[in-house]
Amino acid sequence: MIKFLSIFPCVLFVTAAIAHDGTVTISGTIQDNTCEIAADSQSQTIKMGAVPVNMFHATGDKTPPISFSIDLENCGPAASGANVTFSGTPDVQDKRYFSIQDNQNSAVGIAMGIYSGDSVLIEPGKASDSYPLESNAAASLNFFARYISVKDEVSAGNANVIITFLLSYN
Repeated sequence: MIKFLSIFPCVLFVTAAIAHDGTVTISGTIQDNTCEIAADSQSQTIKMGAVPVNMFHATGDKTPPISFSIDLENCGPAASGANVTFSGTPDVQDKRYFSIQDNQNSAVGIAMGIYSGDSVLIEPGKASDSYPLESNAAASLNFFARYISVKDEVSAGNANVIITFLLSYN
């Protein structure tokens, strides 16, 4: 019996662990820069001027266009073109245009249209057509803004709009 007791403490119980092998594949691209937005284009104020209320006689009447541009510099070879998406609050009367900021001194019955340099309306949240870019060059993406009446009657007041933009490269 003594022999049995001395052997017993040396017995070990081993259980096998179940393991699985797997692979994680990570891919990506390191590319040259696209373009930088020029400092004077990062935050702009477009002066629309004082517009007489009697310029608007019916829905769809527009002010003359006021041009502005988004200037790019140091464009690398990573992109051959760029498009711009303008974001802001769509007008309640006509969602194709941007709403004037609503406060007690705001004009009523007008909205803001943003157009590409070739007069194509760019609706809120939708991308413009692509503007061509050249490597190692600067580029000016030209646009214009204009007020448009969205009602037959327009009342005088402030007509301010805040719009942000996002550049996408292709």
